[in-house]
Amino acid sequence: MTQPTSQSSLRKQLTALSTGSTTAFRTLLLLVTGVCNGTVAVWLAITPPATGYEGSIYAAYPTTLWAVFLLGLSAAILLVLRSAVVGDRSWIYGLAFICSLYVLFHLLPLFRGWAMYGRGSADALAHLGTAKQILETGAIPAHDWYPSVHVLIAGLTAFGLPLQASSSVLSAIFTPLYIVSMYLLGRSILGGRKAGLAVLVWSVPLVFREYHHSLHPAIFSFLLLPVFAALLVGAYNSDRRRSHVAFLAVLGLTLLFFHPITTLYLIGMLLVSLVARVVYSRLTDHELQYSLEPVFAFGLAAGWVAWFFQFTQIQVFAGRVLSSNSDSGSGGETDGTEPVASSLLGRLQDVGGIEQLVTGFITNYGTQFVVSALAGVAVLGAIGWYLSTRELRGEDTWLTFQFGAGVGLTFVGIFFYIVASNPIRNARYMLLFATLLAGLLLYRSLTDRLSWSPGTGKAVQVVLVVLLLSTAGLSVMTSYNDNYHLTHAEDRGTDWYFDYRSDEAVGAAADVSYKMREYSVGGDFGTSKFREFGSESATLDKRFGYADHESVGTAVDGYETYIATKPYDTTVPKFLDPSVREKHTAYYEEDLQRLGTDRGADRIYANGGYTVWYVDPEE
Repeated sequence: MTQPTSQSSLRKQLTALSTGSTTAFRTLLLLVTGVCNGTVAVWLAITPPATGYEGSIYAAYPTTLWAVFLLGLSAAILLVLRSAVVGDRSWIYGLAFICSLYVLFHLLPLFRGWAMYGRGSADALAHLGTAKQILETGAIPAHDWYPSVHVLIAGLTAFGLPLQASSSVLSAIFTPLYIVSMYLLGRSILGGRKAGLAVLVWSVPLVFREYHHSLHPAIFSFLLLPVFAALLVGAYNSDRRRSHVAFLAVLGLTLLFFHPITTLYLIGMLLVSLVARVVYSRLTDHELQYSLEPVFAFGLAAGWVAWFFQFTQIQVFAGRVLSSNSDSGSGGETDGTEPVASSLLGRLQDVGGIEQLVTGFITNYGTQFVVSALAGVAVLGAIGWYLSTRELRGEDTWLTFQFGAGVGLTFVGIFFYIVASNPIRNARYMLLFATLLAGLLLYRSLTDRLSWSPGTGKAVQVVLVVLLLSTAGLSVMTSYNDNYHLTHAEDRGTDWYFDYRSDEAVGAAADVSYKMREYSVGGDFGTSKFREFGSESATLDKRFGYADHESVGTAVDGYETYIATKPYDTTVPKFLDPSVREKHTAYYEEDLQRLGTDRGADRIYANGGYTVWYVDPEE
């Protein structure tokens, strides 16, 4: 009896040692991520705001701060992973610290004292303009075909939130909401908390890149799709189906008024879900219910037609899409409806070499490539498992069909304009389900369901964790676009210009789209706007026409003209590659100095570097 007793005692000692080790590791991770969170918060609070134009929000802070941020984020991710392995509830603290860091990260433009993150042709300008119009009139504008986000912004502003701050504040809300909803969806589909946590950690990398920070109803609404999918799965698996259906109806109606493309994605997701469940039922002889998907898909489709077809904008947009995809060769370059392939080829022409190409790919699409590649591995593994065992898992079938539909949409969008010319925005359906599949792969590696040897299984776990931490860090350090800082001087100066200008005059400026007018004037879709130097509609060439004229008065070709200049115009080109710098330069410092001494130009407004000049044409 002595030997079994000694073996039992040894087993207890090893268990106690292992438990003590994991507890110490949990304490260490909690301490590290907690200290890092506090350090980042204090650092941001005590750092003085920007005093002028900032080209990069990353360069505004020292490398040490970013190292502390990434260390805290990595420790929080590892805390969630440890909880998934051990089975305790410390993942809640890890999730809280992840959300805390991301809230601070999304609020960086406010800490820097920016008017807002978004300038030029940023959609945020137009959306804030529509919200401003709602505040001024007390009614939803007749042209507002997806009012949910505008009403939300107007409501927040009415309760005291500055209008310009709503972009960053909503970003700080929707990204954590997306991470939590992905956990719920992963738990619903894959079954169990450990599976949900595996999906949660793979939702931390910002796969939608700059759209996590941008005021895009198309993206904000899309981040709510996991909530809908989780409720849909829950409705089939819960005894309280009526409450789930009620929540689904409310959320579906919200998404309908949030964005038309998201609603179409949702309808597609429901139809693909129905097909996947039918296929699974046929191959496994399982009795499944199919009532919810067709009901909601039909209801959303009917609502989509009834609501959006009353707006002329949908007809204009459809015409632009058809025109850009026709054989006429228009390509959509002038109205922003060119396919992804054309957009990428145009950008490749500016690449200076293979090193710049590789760096650009990693920076812009590295995170998305890793997540999609892991999803591909998960799909191939599921197919291989079925072919070798003839056993089909329901979650594999559903996710494979959804991911396959996303891949198909992405490839179609490469060669035909469907939603946008940006590859990431065009691939968001694929990226959503790629994230779920990456979580599925991690979950099965943690539960030894990959049928590999113990050594190989451990190696796979290490590789997945390294890829996870690397992509999370990469996404953080590349998600903010450079040169997106709208200064308060530009904000006030543009407001002054549209209040002061005469209707007959023409405005000329660099990188100021019609959306800036909509923002300043409150959703006014009038025709008066700043025209780009050197464009076909402009009255003034680049460099204020000094290449062919002695005075700006003769360069405007008889048109009464206002010129707006700002630090952005001469600062941004300095950071561009020399091979493309001249192409993107509106004027140089010496041209601006010459304009200041030109008798043909009168300085009528100046504030913080933002200057408006009036040019009375010389006959």
